[in-house]
Amino acid sequence: MRSIKYHIALIFAASVLSTAAYSQATNELVSRSTDGKSVGTFYDSTAPVIGGTGEDEGRFVAFISSAKGLGGSLGKYRQIIWRDRKTGETRLVSRGMNGVEGNQNSFAPAISADGMAIAYESYATNLVPIDTNGVRDIFVWNAKTGTTTAVSTGPGEIETNSESFEPTISGNGRFIAYTSGASNITPGVEGTSTVNVYLKDMLSGSTKLITIDPKTKKGVGGSRPSISEDGSKLAFYSFASTLAEGDKNNLWDIFIYEAGNPKLRRISLTQSGSDRDQGTESSSRVVSPSISGDGRRVAYATTAANMVGNDTNKLQDVFVTDTTGGNVVRASTAALGSQGDGDSPIGQGEKIAITYNGSLVAFNTNAKNLGGNLVVRHVAAGETIAVSRDLTSAVGTPAISRTGKCVIYGSNKRLDPKFASSGIFVTCTTK
Repeated sequence: MRSIKYHIALIFAASVLSTAAYSQATNELVSRSTDGKSVGTFYDSTAPVIGGTGEDEGRFVAFISSAKGLGGSLGKYRQIIWRDRKTGETRLVSRGMNGVEGNQNSFAPAISADGMAIAYESYATNLVPIDTNGVRDIFVWNAKTGTTTAVSTGPGEIETNSESFEPTISGNGRFIAYTSGASNITPGVEGTSTVNVYLKDMLSGSTKLITIDPKTKKGVGGSRPSISEDGSKLAFYSFASTLAEGDKNNLWDIFIYEAGNPKLRRISLTQSGSDRDQGTESSSRVVSPSISGDGRRVAYATTAANMVGNDTNKLQDVFVTDTTGGNVVRASTAALGSQGDGDSPIGQGEKIAITYNGSLVAFNTNAKNLGGNLVVRHVAAGETIAVSRDLTSAVGTPAISRTGKCVIYGSNKRLDPKFASSGIFVTCTTK
């Protein structure tokens, strides 16, 4: 049973922000070059992430862009761009040897807590000295040194024999988890031709297979990993029924890996602790769990109708599960807890943004009764705050800073009065 102090602490943390905090904030266009002469629009710049802690919270951002001129990019391929909002410097991350930009597309940036490391996936073959496998690989870039290191490798740093993608990085950049279909990352335990989740320690160089059947010791499939700030916990989703005991629902589930614990935990259960129903989901459903920085809470979306009571909208909703006590909260609700009248988030498989302590989540929505098409939800206080109120606008998947001070997202509207362009914007609270 959770203590009264716990409830008070969460409600206090949530109450730091107010409805006016975001609505009165300015929108800063961050998809732009250092000199501000080149900009990335909503249509060529996506997947933003945001980092920085303490006084530097929200200072560093990264995103994908095919716009010409950002960090010196020629605009031929999708590149990973990093920006320091304090100094105004914009740099090209997916740059390899001799400073040449990546010769193929790069995707899926993930940022460390301090904003100094960016993990990403890329088809480029010129980012590191040896890359001849002809498939997508995972790399990590260090902002302090400007160096790029290959992540998705096997023993002895051998190249993988299949694609690797969906990186997630710990707070200090030491641990990077990712998904891969390769069979030579941890030889002898892959076991299947499906994709699996791996966790690499960049300090020791060792890689561990996470989605492993406890009986056969073989990989049975999983993807969309999300790592805690200290790297000790990892959430992912899988259709496999042998990863944890008691999994008999024949549906996808979300699992938690904990360092030092040989058993995975299945946490995508209802408020009552039972299996959720299938809702309106297909057998090929894609789910992207997001674990809070402290590793306690996991946010995800599902159309299941029995996660909590009185869920009758038959729509995709956002839920937050407390992995220590099993409490489940529906986050995609309006004032007084009324149900959303549209899907949240808008698309299937979109990742829900979550703060370090899990008290705040951010997501886009098709619901007309949540106050906007991109909102922040105070999970404990039950308050939904609109970040983007213009329902005629198109918005991308948001990310949120460590304590919720700043939200970053794409919009097709011109939100920054200094620039006549759509693009990636950062909105920070006024208090």
